[in-house]
Amino acid sequence: MFSCYDIPVETHAEMATMLLGDTHRLIVFRHAARLGSFSGAAAALSISQPAVSRHIAALEDRVQAVLFTRNAGGAQLTEAGRVLADAIDDAFGALAEGLESIRGQSNQLRLAVQPAIAESWLAPRLTELRTAMAPTVLHITIFDRTADLSASDHDVSIQFDPRLGPNEQSAPLVTESVFPIASPELAEREGLSPSTDPARLQRDIPLLRADDRDRTWISWGDWFAGNGIAWSPRSDDLVYPTYSILVQQALAGRGVALGWSTLLGDLVERRMLVPVGPVVTRPDKAYHLVWASGLSRHDGVRRLRRWLLEMVAAELDPT
Repeated sequence: MFSCYDIPVETHAEMATMLLGDTHRLIVFRHAARLGSFSGAAAALSISQPAVSRHIAALEDRVQAVLFTRNAGGAQLTEAGRVLADAIDDAFGALAEGLESIRGQSNQLRLAVQPAIAESWLAPRLTELRTAMAPTVLHITIFDRTADLSASDHDVSIQFDPRLGPNEQSAPLVTESVFPIASPELAEREGLSPSTDPARLQRDIPLLRADDRDRTWISWGDWFAGNGIAWSPRSDDLVYPTYSILVQQALAGRGVALGWSTLLGDLVERRMLVPVGPVVTRPDKAYHLVWASGLSRHDGVRRLRRWLLEMVAAELDPT
């Protein structure tokens, strides 16, 4: 009698290679499955449509099953195709988590933030941040819009009201409150104060606006809505590309800006800018620290999260 253990057994990787062929073939299949189109997969991978068809045909020959039904509207997965697509997604997901785990053992961490966060939260505290992060070395990279994050090489990010991907986790840092701000000179000239009627700001005062396309932050529309007023931007309003430029315009007395309490640093405390309207808080909107799931146990991520929470607490309650 012989035992099955006497027969050499291929590893999972060897078995998959034998059945499925090279990895590039799986990538082609994955794109076609996700897009429902061979031509779409070809465009995404910068190869020809006939090349996609050849890869899929070779894969079908390997697994001895039809993976797509082809028609004029595109290509739809068969039941066998769905099974293979799910298995490939699971395998690629496990690979991504493994790679992130390896990166998590590194003493390097890359943090992506928007310019206003870098200027108001991090720049004034770089020395204490480096001390709190040791021995992890923190590298800071800047992104402007949420869409830019996909092209940014980062491990963690600070985002407002983030839309998480399937392999991302987050923790809230601070709920945001907003209020109109102006230079003391403009406030005095126009008779503005924290109790100013929002309707008067809408009617009589130039409002400074930042470009909020692809940004989830609280806007003038949200602030007016929080005060029970419908608001539409004026066609002749100047729109500034970044929040930092907006604050500079407010300091110069060129209009009233919307102030995010956590982004103003000590400008209000030093009375370089003064509140000129009521505060609106959105409990459902907050800044979050976002990281890849594979970095959940990274000591540097834990240290960064702890430091940020302590920094925000001190900012909100300086006593």
